[in-house]
Amino acid sequence: VAALPELTALQIGGSVTQLDLSPLAGRDNLTAFFLTKRALEGDTDLTPLKSHANLKQATLPKLREGELRPLLESWPNLQYLNVWGGPVTTDDLAGLATRTLKVLVLNPDEPIDDFSPLAGQKELFRVQTGTLTETGLKSLVESVPGLRKLFFYAGDIADFTPLLSLEKLEMVYTSGGRLLTLRETLKDTDVAVNDPSKF
Repeated sequence: VAALPELTALQIGGSVTQLDLSPLAGRDNLTAFFLTKRALEGDTDLTPLKSHANLKQATLPKLREGELRPLLESWPNLQYLNVWGGPVTTDDLAGLATRTLKVLVLNPDEPIDDFSPLAGQKELFRVQTGTLTETGLKSLVESVPGLRKLFFYAGDIADFTPLLSLEKLEMVYTSGGRLLTLRETLKDTDVAVNDPSKF
């Protein structure tokens, strides 16, 4: 990293035993950072990423409690966020309040029921999340009325009617045992349901 002062994108994949991000501290050149796995041993410290205020895209795995919001508050230009695993709370989402997010991918350990901090995200058009509850679905729809693409695990959702209020919705992809109910709810709309050609 020290030998690449103009580096703007960094992707780290595969399995590593130890991962030291400290060479990134104090720099601000990254616009994209993708980490698919944390180190197998020790604690991968993500705080060196806070200095990268120009970051527009971030993929982060297995976050720890309280780790996400300080990072989000350090990235005012964030447009794409992908978080796989770990706790993600409504308070964490509040760190996105002033961002111009376009794509949000969340797969937290526990479902999120309150998406109200996303209400200011006027450019957010695609959300992919793990399990959604009925409460979470309603909150997401109310908070992001401009949503065009939605991917989620339906879990125990029996009522998909909140989706009917999304006037710009183009495509919904879901897994779980509620696909027939979802299709029936959206049968009189132009929304593509589980159609891979619309991804």
